[in-house]
Amino acid sequence: MKYLVLIIGIVIILPVYGQRKKDEVVAPTFVEGVVYSLPRTGIRVNVTATKETFRPGPYAAYAEQLLGIKNAKTKPP
Repeated sequence: MKYLVLIIGIVIILPVYGQRKKDEVVAPTFVEGVVYSLPRTGIRVNVTATKETFRPGPYAAYAEQLLGIKNAKTKPP
C-alpha cells in the first residue's frame, strides 16, 4: 500500500517539473515594425468540365421530312 501511494504521488508531481519556469523571458526577434501572421488555411477544389459543341450536319434541314424530328437545330449557336 505504501508503494502505491508513493507511485501515485510521483505520477501527480512529476508533470510539474516539465513546466516552463516563470523567470524565463523570451525576447522578440524583431526590432521595429508590426509583426503579424495569417493562418494557413487553404481550400483545394478540383473541377472536371465537359464542353459540348453543336454543329448541324448537312442534312439537318431535312430532319423533319425524313426522320420526323420537329424543331431540329439547323444553325450553330
